[in-house]
Amino acid sequence: MMTEDDFPVGETRIIEDNGIVKQIYTRTNEDDGVYRILDSQNDNQVFKALTSRNSNKNSRVVYIDFDFWTIKVDGEVAENIPPSSIDRVIDPEKKIISFSTK
Repeated sequence: MMTEDDFPVGETRIIEDNGIVKQIYTRTNEDDGVYRILDSQNDNQVFKALTSRNSNKNSRVVYIDFDFWTIKVDGEVAENIPPSSIDRVIDPEKKIISFSTK
């Protein structure tokens, strides 16, 4: 899998396109980037997070298309994302984003 070090600051690349979603990463500086997921059928953005390799900064979800994704928190279907979580798993084939708070 491609890492941030594989391309220069300012560049955007498609990480994966599985026919359901396109995962795209833009490196914004040495440590930070923007991770986006687009619906492969129409290129609408369905997820966006600001990411960082800096251990003092957490990645932060800034957009989720709740009509596209099923959201689960600690294994249960939820209508909103939790205010804080310790882990996030995205399953693009099932269109599920799972958050863990425990």
